[in-house]
Amino acid sequence: MGRVSTLLALSFRLATALASMGLALAGCETRVSLGASCRDSAECGEGVCGVGGRCRAECVRSDDCAAGARCLRDPATGLRGCSLALDTCSAGSCADGLRCVEGQCLGVCIQSIDCPDGLCVDDACVVPTTVDGGVADAPSLDAPVSSCPEGGTLSVDVGRWSVCAIRCDQQVYCWGHWGPALLGTEAPAMCDGTPCFEAPHAIDLPPQRWAEVAVGDTRACARSEAGEVWCWGLLVETPLSAPARIVQEGGVAFVASELVAGGSHHCARDAGDGSLRCWGWNAAGQLGDGTMLHSAPAVVAFEGVESAGVFAGEWRTHVIDVEGRVHGAGQNDDGEIVWPSSESTPAGSRSDLPAPARDLAVTDNATCALLDEGRIVCWGRTAVLFGRSDPSSAMDCPPNLCVPTPFELARGRIPPGPLEGIEGDRFAPYLLAWNAAGQLYGVGGSDQQVLGTDPYVYEAVQLVALMGARTHFVRAGAETACAILDGTRELVCWGQNHVGQLGRGGHGPAQGMALAPAWP
Repeated sequence: MGRVSTLLALSFRLATALASMGLALAGCETRVSLGASCRDSAECGEGVCGVGGRCRAECVRSDDCAAGARCLRDPATGLRGCSLALDTCSAGSCADGLRCVEGQCLGVCIQSIDCPDGLCVDDACVVPTTVDGGVADAPSLDAPVSSCPEGGTLSVDVGRWSVCAIRCDQQVYCWGHWGPALLGTEAPAMCDGTPCFEAPHAIDLPPQRWAEVAVGDTRACARSEAGEVWCWGLLVETPLSAPARIVQEGGVAFVASELVAGGSHHCARDAGDGSLRCWGWNAAGQLGDGTMLHSAPAVVAFEGVESAGVFAGEWRTHVIDVEGRVHGAGQNDDGEIVWPSSESTPAGSRSDLPAPARDLAVTDNATCALLDEGRIVCWGRTAVLFGRSDPSSAMDCPPNLCVPTPFELARGRIPPGPLEGIEGDRFAPYLLAWNAAGQLYGVGGSDQQVLGTDPYVYEAVQLVALMGARTHFVRAGAETACAILDGTRELVCWGQNHVGQLGRGGHGPAQGMALAPAWP
């Protein structure tokens, strides 16, 4: 989600940029006309004619711009330039290559949901060219990733008791609970009687530029920048002997722009038309194809819905469509998809949100949406999120504990400032949220030191685990959470470690402070 840039910060950026570039030279009237319209960079003096046809200060990443400004990239030319105070917008008013996010035209991305028409590659939205189910001109393996420094991490995901990550050197690693061949080989250690990897273990994937990883209970998958999805573990019932590419029925390939994991199913968004593909277990209808039949090939989910973002719970799948509506399929015991509740539903959608949704958090029995104006509304079993009572005493989910219609999370239970993103734990009832400054907060129920020492946190608390560090990329598991820190892209994890989830080379007590894995 886009960081919110204030007019004051951008005005300061414009003034300081002019001063630092020495433009007000005595006897010289030539100036870099930052913000002026341009056709090519020759018209911008020492600036660059970047995104949106305006002169901008050159940048490689947002760290090169002043506080509050972002480094925008033109998908057509590849040129990069800092955002300006002029980059304000209303829906549909931005130039090609930009999208309007909270009143500002933005072209960079944190994840592929920020790119409705393309992939998030190197912090920029790009549109893939499909050729016979593949992608032409895929990025070279030798091409540098400017926004991912040596020793940093591109992507991480946390399952119930397992963690996988993609390092900046393009190697994929996993650690924690071994599960049914989840980590791709025989486990070398035992953690309290459970097979485990106590330190990161390299996954033998084909040489590609890997962009995203998603970890479930029975399977982990990775998506390449070229849009291929490869998985290891159980496809449905039989363990894979080696990582395999996921295709549709008849071996038909698809190009994925976003990848998520539920408990025993995965889903990917098609980069071409925004449609959805899902595969794996389907006992609750979570594949979204209208059946309850398991499938190893990917099936078309939510047919006719153009997805702008996909999210998965343990037994359900949700989609935000291009108009901000929320659709769901799968487990619906507590009305976490639609009300009235039932055992499961092949498909349902919410038409009662007070505003379009731009992000979603899926917890074990509740769903929360981050709306365009920065509010959070939730539905389903929301007792812990709203601080009503211990949910263990409400197994029948009476009306005062289950919310049939979206209910706004009180201001005291969400972090201050404009919200940029939310993340739910699909295996436990807690919610993480971060603001534009990258400050991470949590609310809900967790006794695993993910939110703190109190098992039930009813008011939003800033997570002490990060000790003031800023992040815009966080993933939550049942007992452990991990974040990629801003700037350095260092990976840190905190919470339980009884099966080596922290990747520190051992297993033991929970850690309330964020620690980096012990990389090979």
